[in-house]
Amino acid sequence: MGSAISMQTKTSLLSQGKQFILLIIIFTLIDVAGPIIFNIEQGGSIKHIFSILCFSTFFASILISIIALFGKYCHTIFAILSTLYTLFSYANLLYHRSFNMYFPIRMIFEFQQLNGLWNSIFALIRWYDFIYICLCILIFVYIHYSRSNFNYKNHIPICLLCVIATYTPVWFITNRVLHWDSIQTCKKEFSYTCRNNPVTCYIGFGLFPIIAYQLQNAMPQTISLTEFENTEIDQIIKKNRQLVCDSSDKSQKRLNIVIILMESLNTACISLDIMPTLYKLSQNNTTLFCPNINQLTQAAASIGGQFVVTTGLSGLRQSVFVTDYPHNQYPSIVKELSVIDNNIYSFTIVSTHRHFWRQSTVCESIGMIDLFDQNKDMKPTSQNVNALGWVDDKIIFEVAANKIPLTQRSFCALIVPSNMHVPYTFDSNIRCDISFPNIEDDILREYMRRARYADEQLTSFIQALKDKGLYDDTLIVVTSDHQVPSAYCSDAMRKYLSPYIPAIFINTGADWTEQNERNKDVVFCHSQVYPTMLQLMGLRPEKYAGLFPPMTNIEATQEYDFANCAYETTTDERLKRIYDLEELIIRSSYFGTIK
Repeated sequence: MGSAISMQTKTSLLSQGKQFILLIIIFTLIDVAGPIIFNIEQGGSIKHIFSILCFSTFFASILISIIALFGKYCHTIFAILSTLYTLFSYANLLYHRSFNMYFPIRMIFEFQQLNGLWNSIFALIRWYDFIYICLCILIFVYIHYSRSNFNYKNHIPICLLCVIATYTPVWFITNRVLHWDSIQTCKKEFSYTCRNNPVTCYIGFGLFPIIAYQLQNAMPQTISLTEFENTEIDQIIKKNRQLVCDSSDKSQKRLNIVIILMESLNTACISLDIMPTLYKLSQNNTTLFCPNINQLTQAAASIGGQFVVTTGLSGLRQSVFVTDYPHNQYPSIVKELSVIDNNIYSFTIVSTHRHFWRQSTVCESIGMIDLFDQNKDMKPTSQNVNALGWVDDKIIFEVAANKIPLTQRSFCALIVPSNMHVPYTFDSNIRCDISFPNIEDDILREYMRRARYADEQLTSFIQALKDKGLYDDTLIVVTSDHQVPSAYCSDAMRKYLSPYIPAIFINTGADWTEQNERNKDVVFCHSQVYPTMLQLMGLRPEKYAGLFPPMTNIEATQEYDFANCAYETTTDERLKRIYDLEELIIRSSYFGTIK
């Protein structure tokens, strides 16, 4: 009798052990699917795949151990969690293809606002993405044919066995390969890697620890700078403040400024055939034209572009969102202008509504008071929105022209047109008479058509400034928030596009003919737009003039290797150190403490 019970116990233990292991395998497959595709698409290594396989199996064993505690309900809970996990893994893969970044968990609920991006999402899907569909099918097939549940007596030994067995390779990797000799070191290294490069962290550790890390740090605390770090920052700012405040004929005081961040504007567009108005303005001797700008923004780059241009700080690098630190204080062109005129009127015109990509939070942090909201300020119709459901460029520039005050009150305007946004499928709402029939590639032709349409609306806006008698007192800055996302480019488009975005400072009141000729061979960076605006506006910043020199100083610019300025790949150690200090500024209350 005792032998029969013992045999039954062994049989039950073996049966549940098989179920337990199968659940671990299924969950591990979900976790490794994304990184394997990452490695295939980016030419990664077997080492990364082996590493994530070990870590994913270990975390899966812990998770399944917890789920198994629910007994007969464990399979239902497993089905729900696994499905959500699969969907989030796939969303992460799509997000990476679009932005080259890991999908930040804090933006999950913001995707309900992306009403116009379904075409973009479909454009990112690849044929081998069926792996995720197969995983979902595998989950439900297993649940359908598995009717048993875990009992507590067998649960503990199975869990211990699996956790110990799966931890062995993890221990070997962390201690022998990564040389993480203690829990504290492991935690510190993981935290640094996840914060600075979530994609690398995901490829190395899996999705589960990244989600846990981001949930833990959903409300990050302000850090304190050391005395050494404060001194470093002060020295850099002091040096660049001197360059900005250098009194010369090329610092002309302006009352007003208009910053136009054209979505995905590429330097190749600045030609007589595509954007004739902008091209002619760029050739004017009073225009400072810098054609080779290397962008610094990543992930939700439109918001990052707005922040870096108006503040000089790259507020969105490696999934670091400035909106996570709303209590911190940041400089901005608006705040600098308000020192001269505290009655200055500032407004932002964007094509979406105020909460899209945390637009309202960013505008508040840079001092933009009046934010145009398509849901609040207008009724979207087929006549005034494009295929994405965003306000058409014609309406955007008309609204901007109407918001400009007729009084002597100075103003600062930030305008973000939308029609050059991906995907570049034909949009009949964009009414452009030029169709570029000689261009065979559909994607490139549509991109050029949209650029031409944006140029036509810019023409009307400039004319409105002239009609109001405000043009002569207004500096107009035209640049881009970011480059064209490579995931949406055709081969013909990649060959046509420049690797850089432009920065065009119109109506400066000075002659830049000689420097513009030299600018053709100089590579600048995104953060230099801000100090350049300060100098051209004739401003003398008290606290901050940017971490990089203005574009008006070519010699100071060439001290840095901006041709390769990505944080992960740059060999310029000074550049990398400034990026580190820049992140510390954003995460600290630096500007709130200095007097």
